[in-house]
Amino acid sequence: MTSVPKPLKFLRSHYKEMKDLYESMPAQNRNKPALADIISVMAITSGKEGERESLQFRYTSLICRHFLVFVLQFYELLTMLQVARLR
Repeated sequence: MTSVPKPLKFLRSHYKEMKDLYESMPAQNRNKPALADIISVMAITSGKEGERESLQFRYTSLICRHFLVFVLQFYELLTMLQVARLR
């Protein structure tokens, strides 16, 4: 049998709480993609069989990252336009 890393063993009992925290976070939260990454790894051993939670959280992590990049670039563009307008 392969060994499970200690942090994963420790966090296993908090799996449901972390999923609930993820669901309650707003989409704009910068930490949401990182939490989705952690939950996707935890879902490998703690997720319900057949639900594919590991893939689901990994996929949502990527979507959140792209959304945050878009929001930050849009904000920068608006800031540049505002500065140019004031000149």
